[in-house]
Amino acid sequence: MKCFHDWARECWNEEDYSKINKTVTGASETYRFMCNDTDFKRDFFKHKGCYKKVAAPYDVCVQKFMTDVEKTMSAQDHSFSNTTVCW
Repeated sequence: MKCFHDWARECWNEEDYSKINKTVTGASETYRFMCNDTDFKRDFFKHKGCYKKVAAPYDVCVQKFMTDVEKTMSAQDHSFSNTTVCW
């Protein structure tokens, strides 16, 4: 999440950053909880088979998103727009 916040602060104006920050607050808190709560981490590994099943569709989605971001960032003609990335 830190790399996202660093990027957003660098690339967006204050108002837009504030809006997106409110949107991702829940995700930030979830990551903080998952990383710091020892009981959660222990329980997570007890159920790793289940997480593996649900992770595959999510991984496909993330890969598509990252591919679209890379295309957007490298497009010479700037034909991609935020709707390309935010489908």
